[in-house]
Amino acid sequence: MSAGLTACAGGHMSSNRQPIFWALVFFSMLFQALSVEAKCVPVGDIKAVTISPTVLSSLSKLNMDREGIFRAIHAVSEPETSGCWAGASGNFDGQIVSVGVLQWNYGQNSLQPMIRRYREKFATEAAFRVNIGNVMPIFGKLIFSEGCRRIPITTDCQTTLEAQSQNGRLNSVVREEFDNLFNSETMIQIQVDRFIALVQSVSDDLSRIFPSEHVTSLKVKWAIDTKTQQGSFPGNADIARTRKSLASASAERKRVSIAGIVHWYEGLCSTIDQGGIWRDCSFNIAEWTKLNSTGAVSDEQCELLHFTFLRSRVAQGMSGYWQALSFQRRARIILGVGSVGGDIQKLPATTSRLAP
Repeated sequence: MSAGLTACAGGHMSSNRQPIFWALVFFSMLFQALSVEAKCVPVGDIKAVTISPTVLSSLSKLNMDREGIFRAIHAVSEPETSGCWAGASGNFDGQIVSVGVLQWNYGQNSLQPMIRRYREKFATEAAFRVNIGNVMPIFGKLIFSEGCRRIPITTDCQTTLEAQSQNGRLNSVVREEFDNLFNSETMIQIQVDRFIALVQSVSDDLSRIFPSEHVTSLKVKWAIDTKTQQGSFPGNADIARTRKSLASASAERKRVSIAGIVHWYEGLCSTIDQGGIWRDCSFNIAEWTKLNSTGAVSDEQCELLHFTFLRSRVAQGMSGYWQALSFQRRARIILGVGSVGGDIQKLPATTSRLAP
Protein backbone atom coordinates (compact mmCIF):
# COMPACT_ATOMS: atom_id res chain seq x y z
CA MET A 1 0.00 0.00 0.00
CA SER A 2 1.37 3.43 -0.85
CA ALA A 3 2.31 5.94 1.86
CA GLY A 4 -0.64 8.16 1.00
CA LEU A 5 -3.13 5.33 1.36
CA THR A 6 -1.46 4.07 4.55
CA ALA A 7 -2.00 7.45 6.15
CA CYS A 8 -5.70 7.22 5.33
CA ALA A 9 -6.13 3.75 6.72
CA GLY A 10 -6.27 4.91 10.31
CA GLY A 11 -9.34 7.06 9.72
CA HIS A 12 -7.56 10.42 9.79
CA MET A 13 -6.81 12.30 6.56
CA SER A 14 -5.41 15.83 6.54
CA SER A 15 -6.95 18.35 4.17
CA ASN A 16 -3.77 18.64 2.10
CA ARG A 17 -3.83 14.87 1.45
CA GLN A 18 -7.46 14.75 0.35
CA PRO A 19 -6.83 15.84 -3.29
CA ILE A 20 -4.08 13.22 -3.62
CA PHE A 21 -6.30 10.52 -2.17
CA TRP A 22 -9.27 11.30 -4.39
CA ALA A 23 -7.00 11.51 -7.43
CA LEU A 24 -5.76 8.00 -6.64
CA VAL A 25 -9.31 6.79 -6.19
CA PHE A 26 -10.35 8.38 -9.49
CA PHE A 27 -7.51 6.84 -11.48
CA SER A 28 -8.06 3.47 -9.81
CA MET A 29 -11.71 3.53 -10.88
CA LEU A 30 -10.71 4.72 -14.34
CA PHE A 31 -8.19 1.91 -14.78
CA GLN A 32 -10.81 -0.61 -13.70
CA ALA A 33 -13.30 0.84 -16.17
CA LEU A 34 -10.75 0.54 -18.95
CA SER A 35 -9.62 -2.97 -18.03
CA VAL A 36 -11.92 -4.72 -20.51
CA GLU A 37 -10.01 -5.89 -23.55
CA ALA A 38 -10.69 -4.11 -26.81
CA LYS A 39 -12.77 -6.13 -29.23
CA CYS A 40 -11.07 -7.65 -32.23
CA VAL A 41 -11.74 -5.76 -35.45
CA PRO A 42 -11.36 -8.51 -38.08
CA VAL A 43 -9.04 -7.83 -40.99
CA GLY A 44 -11.10 -7.25 -44.11
CA ASP A 45 -11.94 -4.69 -46.77
CA ILE A 46 -12.87 -1.34 -45.23
CA LYS A 47 -14.53 1.14 -47.56
CA ALA A 48 -12.78 4.14 -45.99
CA VAL A 49 -9.36 2.71 -46.96
CA THR A 50 -8.13 4.05 -50.29
CA ILE A 51 -5.79 2.29 -52.72
CA SER A 52 -4.76 4.26 -55.78
CA PRO A 53 -5.37 2.92 -59.30
CA THR A 54 -1.61 3.21 -59.92
CA VAL A 55 -0.87 0.89 -57.02
CA LEU A 56 -3.53 -1.59 -58.09
CA SER A 57 -2.09 -1.58 -61.60
CA SER A 58 1.43 -2.29 -60.31
CA LEU A 59 0.16 -5.21 -58.23
CA SER A 60 -1.82 -6.75 -61.05
CA LYS A 61 1.32 -8.55 -62.27
CA LEU A 62 1.23 -10.41 -58.95
CA ASN A 63 -2.40 -11.28 -59.63
CA MET A 64 -3.49 -9.07 -56.72
CA ASP A 65 -6.52 -6.79 -56.82
CA ARG A 66 -8.12 -4.88 -53.93
CA GLU A 67 -9.82 -8.00 -52.63
CA GLY A 68 -6.57 -9.93 -52.95
CA ILE A 69 -4.68 -7.32 -50.94
CA PHE A 70 -7.02 -7.60 -47.97
CA ARG A 71 -7.05 -11.38 -48.30
CA ALA A 72 -3.24 -11.40 -48.15
CA ILE A 73 -3.21 -9.08 -45.13
CA HIS A 74 -5.64 -11.40 -43.37
CA ALA A 75 -3.52 -14.45 -44.14
CA VAL A 76 -0.39 -12.80 -42.74
CA SER A 77 -2.24 -11.51 -39.67
CA GLU A 78 -3.70 -14.88 -38.65
CA PRO A 79 -0.63 -16.21 -36.80
CA GLU A 80 0.18 -12.72 -35.49
CA THR A 81 -3.13 -11.34 -34.22
CA SER A 82 -5.62 -14.13 -34.97
CA GLY A 83 -6.84 -12.09 -37.92
CA CYS A 84 -7.36 -8.78 -36.08
CA TRP A 85 -6.13 -5.31 -37.08
CA ALA A 86 -4.53 -4.59 -33.69
CA GLY A 87 -3.61 -7.43 -31.31
CA ALA A 88 -1.21 -5.50 -29.07
CA SER A 89 1.20 -7.74 -27.17
CA GLY A 90 3.85 -7.19 -24.50
CA ASN A 91 7.53 -7.81 -23.98
CA PHE A 92 7.43 -11.63 -24.09
CA ASP A 93 9.88 -11.64 -27.02
CA GLY A 94 12.08 -8.67 -26.11
CA GLN A 95 10.34 -6.30 -28.55
CA ILE A 96 8.83 -4.14 -25.73
CA VAL A 97 5.45 -3.64 -27.46
CA SER A 98 4.22 -5.24 -30.70
CA VAL A 99 0.97 -4.28 -32.42
CA GLY A 100 -0.81 -4.41 -35.78
CA VAL A 101 -1.20 -7.03 -38.50
CA LEU A 102 2.57 -7.31 -38.92
CA GLN A 103 3.27 -6.79 -35.21
CA TRP A 104 5.31 -3.63 -35.68
CA ASN A 105 7.41 -3.15 -32.55
CA TYR A 106 9.93 -0.97 -30.72
CA GLY A 107 12.61 -3.66 -30.55
CA GLN A 108 13.10 -3.61 -34.33
CA ASN A 109 12.26 0.11 -34.60
CA SER A 110 9.33 -0.65 -36.89
CA LEU A 111 6.60 0.83 -34.69
CA GLN A 112 7.92 4.39 -34.41
CA PRO A 113 7.40 5.17 -38.14
CA MET A 114 3.77 4.07 -37.77
CA ILE A 115 3.31 6.40 -34.79
CA ARG A 116 4.96 9.28 -36.65
CA ARG A 117 2.80 8.75 -39.72
CA TYR A 118 -0.35 8.78 -37.61
CA ARG A 119 0.65 12.12 -36.12
CA GLU A 120 1.28 13.53 -39.61
CA LYS A 121 -2.30 12.74 -40.64
CA PHE A 122 -3.60 15.67 -38.59
CA ALA A 123 -3.41 19.21 -39.97
CA THR A 124 -3.18 20.91 -36.59
CA GLU A 125 -1.88 20.13 -33.13
CA ALA A 126 -5.32 20.86 -31.71
CA ALA A 127 -7.00 18.31 -33.97
CA PHE A 128 -4.41 15.70 -33.03
CA ARG A 129 -4.83 16.33 -29.30
CA VAL A 130 -8.60 15.96 -29.49
CA ASN A 131 -8.25 12.70 -31.42
CA ILE A 132 -5.59 11.12 -29.26
CA GLY A 133 -7.44 12.19 -26.14
CA ASN A 134 -10.28 9.94 -27.26
CA VAL A 135 -8.16 7.08 -28.61
CA MET A 136 -5.39 6.93 -25.97
CA PRO A 137 -6.54 9.06 -23.01
CA ILE A 138 -4.04 7.62 -20.51
CA PHE A 139 -0.94 6.67 -22.51
CA GLY A 140 -1.28 8.86 -25.60
CA LYS A 141 1.02 11.56 -24.23
CA LEU A 142 3.74 8.96 -23.61
CA ILE A 143 3.38 7.05 -26.87
CA PHE A 144 3.49 10.22 -28.98
CA SER A 145 6.23 11.88 -26.93
CA GLU A 146 9.51 12.74 -28.64
CA GLY A 147 11.35 10.03 -26.72
CA CYS A 148 8.94 7.31 -27.84
CA ARG A 149 9.04 8.47 -31.46
CA ARG A 150 12.82 8.35 -31.70
CA ILE A 151 14.75 5.52 -33.37
CA PRO A 152 15.72 3.91 -31.11
CA ILE A 153 13.40 5.04 -28.33
CA THR A 154 14.99 6.74 -25.32
CA THR A 155 15.86 4.87 -22.14
CA ASP A 156 13.10 6.70 -20.25
CA CYS A 157 10.51 5.66 -22.83
CA GLN A 158 11.71 2.06 -22.85
CA THR A 159 11.74 1.81 -19.05
CA THR A 160 8.21 3.20 -18.79
CA LEU A 161 6.88 0.89 -21.50
CA GLU A 162 8.59 -2.19 -20.08
CA ALA A 163 6.94 -1.44 -16.75
CA GLN A 164 3.57 -1.92 -18.46
CA SER A 165 4.31 -5.62 -19.08
CA GLN A 166 4.18 -8.36 -16.49
CA ASN A 167 5.34 -11.85 -17.40
CA GLY A 168 5.44 -10.71 -21.02
CA ARG A 169 1.82 -9.47 -21.05
CA LEU A 170 0.75 -5.85 -21.43
CA ASN A 171 -1.48 -4.47 -18.71
CA SER A 172 -5.06 -4.19 -19.90
CA VAL A 173 -5.12 -0.38 -20.09
CA VAL A 174 -2.14 0.16 -22.37
CA ARG A 175 -3.13 -2.89 -24.42
CA GLU A 176 -6.62 -1.52 -25.00
CA GLU A 177 -5.28 1.91 -25.95
CA PHE A 178 -2.84 0.47 -28.49
CA ASP A 179 -5.71 -1.65 -29.83
CA ASN A 180 -7.90 1.46 -30.08
CA LEU A 181 -5.17 3.21 -32.05
CA PHE A 182 -4.57 0.36 -34.50
CA ASN A 183 -8.28 -0.33 -34.93
CA SER A 184 -8.89 3.27 -36.01
CA GLU A 185 -9.57 3.93 -39.70
CA THR A 186 -6.59 6.29 -39.83
CA MET A 187 -4.15 3.66 -38.59
CA ILE A 188 -5.75 0.89 -40.67
CA GLN A 189 -5.05 3.04 -43.75
CA ILE A 190 -1.43 3.36 -42.62
CA GLN A 191 -1.20 -0.41 -42.08
CA VAL A 192 -2.56 -1.09 -45.56
CA ASP A 193 -0.13 1.43 -47.08
CA ARG A 194 2.81 -0.24 -45.31
CA PHE A 195 1.71 -3.69 -46.37
CA ILE A 196 1.35 -2.61 -49.99
CA ALA A 197 4.85 -1.10 -49.93
CA LEU A 198 6.12 -4.42 -48.64
CA VAL A 199 4.32 -6.36 -51.37
CA GLN A 200 5.76 -4.04 -54.02
CA SER A 201 9.26 -4.71 -52.71
CA VAL A 202 8.51 -8.45 -52.77
CA SER A 203 7.78 -8.17 -56.49
CA ASP A 204 11.47 -7.46 -57.15
CA ASP A 205 12.50 -10.37 -54.93
CA LEU A 206 10.21 -12.74 -56.81
CA SER A 207 11.73 -11.64 -60.12
CA ARG A 208 15.19 -12.42 -58.75
CA ILE A 209 14.34 -15.79 -57.22
CA PHE A 210 12.06 -17.02 -60.02
CA PRO A 211 13.31 -15.15 -63.11
CA SER A 212 11.90 -17.55 -65.69
CA GLU A 213 8.90 -18.96 -63.84
CA HIS A 214 5.25 -17.99 -63.56
CA VAL A 215 4.60 -16.24 -60.25
CA THR A 216 1.91 -18.36 -58.63
CA SER A 217 -0.28 -17.26 -55.72
CA LEU A 218 1.61 -19.73 -53.53
CA LYS A 219 4.92 -18.05 -54.32
CA VAL A 220 3.41 -14.63 -53.52
CA LYS A 221 2.06 -15.79 -50.14
CA TRP A 222 5.37 -17.43 -49.29
CA ALA A 223 7.37 -14.36 -50.30
CA ILE A 224 5.18 -11.93 -48.35
CA ASP A 225 5.42 -13.96 -45.15
CA THR A 226 9.16 -14.47 -45.52
CA LYS A 227 9.77 -10.77 -46.12
CA THR A 228 7.55 -9.61 -43.27
CA GLN A 229 8.96 -12.05 -40.74
CA GLN A 230 12.62 -12.36 -41.68
CA GLY A 231 13.28 -9.35 -43.87
CA SER A 232 15.14 -11.11 -46.67
CA PHE A 233 15.53 -14.26 -48.75
CA PRO A 234 18.37 -16.71 -49.41
CA GLY A 235 21.14 -15.27 -51.56
CA ASN A 236 21.60 -16.06 -55.23
CA ALA A 237 24.42 -18.55 -54.61
CA ASP A 238 22.39 -20.49 -52.03
CA ILE A 239 19.36 -20.56 -54.31
CA ALA A 240 21.41 -21.74 -57.29
CA ARG A 241 23.12 -24.48 -55.25
CA THR A 242 19.84 -25.78 -53.85
CA ARG A 243 18.06 -25.61 -57.20
CA LYS A 244 20.91 -27.54 -58.86
CA SER A 245 20.74 -30.28 -56.23
CA LEU A 246 16.97 -30.60 -56.57
CA ALA A 247 17.15 -30.70 -60.36
CA SER A 248 19.38 -33.77 -60.29
CA ALA A 249 17.49 -35.54 -57.49
CA SER A 250 14.95 -38.31 -58.03
CA ALA A 251 11.49 -38.12 -56.46
CA GLU A 252 12.62 -40.53 -53.76
CA ARG A 253 15.72 -38.45 -52.99
CA LYS A 254 13.54 -35.35 -52.68
CA ARG A 255 11.26 -37.16 -50.25
CA VAL A 256 14.27 -38.19 -48.17
CA SER A 257 15.46 -34.58 -48.12
CA ILE A 258 12.03 -33.28 -47.07
CA ALA A 259 11.93 -35.93 -44.33
CA GLY A 260 15.30 -34.65 -43.14
CA ILE A 261 13.94 -31.11 -42.94
CA VAL A 262 10.95 -32.33 -40.91
CA HIS A 263 13.35 -34.22 -38.59
CA TRP A 264 15.33 -30.98 -38.18
CA TYR A 265 12.12 -29.21 -37.17
CA GLU A 266 11.25 -32.10 -34.83
CA GLY A 267 14.65 -31.79 -33.19
CA LEU A 268 14.08 -28.10 -32.52
CA CYS A 269 10.66 -28.92 -31.08
CA SER A 270 12.30 -31.29 -28.60
CA THR A 271 14.60 -28.63 -27.15
CA ILE A 272 13.72 -26.37 -24.23
CA ASP A 273 14.71 -23.15 -25.99
CA GLN A 274 12.23 -22.69 -28.83
CA GLY A 275 9.32 -20.27 -28.58
CA GLY A 276 5.72 -20.24 -29.76
CA ILE A 277 5.47 -23.87 -30.91
CA TRP A 278 4.35 -26.04 -28.01
CA ARG A 279 0.79 -26.44 -29.34
CA ASP A 280 1.91 -27.15 -32.89
CA CYS A 281 4.76 -29.63 -33.12
CA SER A 282 2.99 -32.97 -32.82
CA PHE A 283 0.31 -32.06 -35.36
CA ASN A 284 2.78 -30.59 -37.84
CA ILE A 285 5.24 -33.47 -37.69
CA ALA A 286 2.47 -36.05 -38.20
CA GLU A 287 0.73 -34.20 -41.04
CA TRP A 288 3.86 -33.19 -42.95
CA THR A 289 5.32 -36.68 -42.62
CA LYS A 290 2.10 -38.18 -43.98
CA LEU A 291 2.02 -35.78 -46.94
CA ASN A 292 5.64 -36.47 -47.77
CA SER A 293 5.44 -40.24 -47.42
CA THR A 294 2.48 -40.43 -49.82
CA GLY A 295 4.26 -38.32 -52.43
CA ALA A 296 1.68 -35.53 -52.16
CA VAL A 297 4.28 -32.73 -52.29
CA SER A 298 4.71 -30.98 -55.64
CA ASP A 299 7.99 -29.81 -57.12
CA GLU A 300 7.00 -26.21 -56.42
CA GLN A 301 6.28 -27.01 -52.78
CA CYS A 302 9.49 -29.02 -52.48
CA GLU A 303 11.59 -26.13 -53.75
CA LEU A 304 9.88 -23.58 -51.48
CA LEU A 305 10.33 -25.88 -48.47
CA HIS A 306 14.06 -26.07 -49.15
CA PHE A 307 14.32 -22.29 -49.56
CA THR A 308 12.42 -21.91 -46.28
CA PHE A 309 14.80 -24.33 -44.59
CA LEU A 310 17.77 -22.29 -45.82
CA ARG A 311 16.34 -19.13 -44.29
CA SER A 312 14.89 -20.60 -41.09
CA ARG A 313 18.07 -22.37 -39.99
CA VAL A 314 19.87 -19.02 -39.81
CA ALA A 315 17.10 -17.11 -37.99
CA GLN A 316 19.23 -15.45 -35.31
CA GLY A 317 16.81 -13.50 -33.11
CA MET A 318 17.37 -14.40 -29.43
CA SER A 319 20.09 -16.87 -30.51
CA GLY A 320 17.74 -18.82 -32.76
CA TYR A 321 14.81 -18.96 -30.33
CA TRP A 322 12.28 -18.53 -33.16
CA GLN A 323 13.75 -20.92 -35.76
CA ALA A 324 11.05 -23.59 -35.44
CA LEU A 325 8.25 -21.01 -35.41
CA SER A 326 9.77 -19.30 -38.43
CA PHE A 327 9.84 -22.58 -40.33
CA GLN A 328 6.37 -23.79 -39.39
CA ARG A 329 4.75 -20.54 -40.51
CA ARG A 330 6.10 -20.87 -44.05
CA ALA A 331 5.69 -24.65 -44.13
CA ARG A 332 1.98 -24.30 -43.41
CA ILE A 333 1.63 -21.79 -46.24
CA ILE A 334 3.56 -24.04 -48.62
CA LEU A 335 1.90 -27.35 -47.79
CA GLY A 336 -1.54 -25.96 -47.04
CA VAL A 337 -1.74 -27.89 -43.78
CA GLY A 338 -0.24 -27.17 -40.38
CA SER A 339 -0.65 -25.55 -37.01
CA VAL A 340 0.72 -22.13 -35.98
CA GLY A 341 -0.03 -20.90 -32.49
CA GLY A 342 -2.62 -23.64 -32.10
CA ASP A 343 -4.50 -22.44 -35.18
CA ILE A 344 -4.84 -25.55 -37.33
CA GLN A 345 -5.26 -25.49 -41.09
CA LYS A 346 -6.32 -28.94 -42.25
CA LEU A 347 -6.98 -28.68 -45.97
CA PRO A 348 -3.85 -29.45 -48.02
CA ALA A 349 -3.21 -27.50 -51.19
CA THR A 350 -4.11 -29.23 -54.46
CA THR A 351 -0.90 -29.74 -56.41
CA SER A 352 0.70 -32.19 -58.77
CA ARG A 353 3.08 -34.71 -57.28
CA LEU A 354 6.85 -34.72 -57.48
CA ALA A 355 8.15 -35.47 -60.93
CA PRO A 356 9.86 -38.89 -61.07
